[in-house]
Amino acid sequence: MIKHLIWDLDGTLFDTYPALTAAFLATLADWGHYPESELVLGLARVSLTHCMAFLATAYQLPRATIEQGFNSQYAQIPYHKQPLRPGAHALCSYIRSLKGKNVIVTHRPRHSTTELLDAHALRPLIVDCITVDDEFPKKPDPTSMLVIMSRNGIACSEGLAIGDRALDIAAGQAAGLRTCLLGQLDNQVQSDFRVDHLDELLEIIQRENRNGTDVLGH
Repeated sequence: MIKHLIWDLDGTLFDTYPALTAAFLATLADWGHYPESELVLGLARVSLTHCMAFLATAYQLPRATIEQGFNSQYAQIPYHKQPLRPGAHALCSYIRSLKGKNVIVTHRPRHSTTELLDAHALRPLIVDCITVDDEFPKKPDPTSMLVIMSRNGIACSEGLAIGDRALDIAAGQAAGLRTCLLGQLDNQVQSDFRVDHLDELLEIIQRENRNGTDVLGH
């Protein structure tokens, strides 16, 4: 049975990448640089740290300059314009109906995580989160997942880690969880499930829970 979900936030629970990309593009435009948005989007999907480091080298700008500019530009983008992924609310609600737990492991700061959840009235469905402020090693290190599982009583047999990047899947696997990759960004990633939309995952989980066995036949 899948009763608990360990969510990534950016790109998984919320479609924040367009806003993150726009903030990077605006920062670079201030310095007279205009890269293709698809390039910046691809870099941001790896990680924001990776994106900042790449752009600093490519455009010979101090990394601190890009980081400060990005933070300033991103702060101007309202959270209500960074939407939930379609199907996220229904999936979170279903998990709570089982008396299960939705928890988040993210590299975001806590304040922006909370504000994003509040902007979409999702906080009542989330029982716990670990953010960058907790100072655990970043994914793909599994420490943060192991900690949040332990303090919420989440057994590996009843948990599923959901993410849109290879590092999300690697962290979940290292924590002993089954995993679901959202999207088709990396065809080399091996996960238990791969879906394009969260409503597909809801159907998979409901079917498994009705049948009393996982869809892989375990």
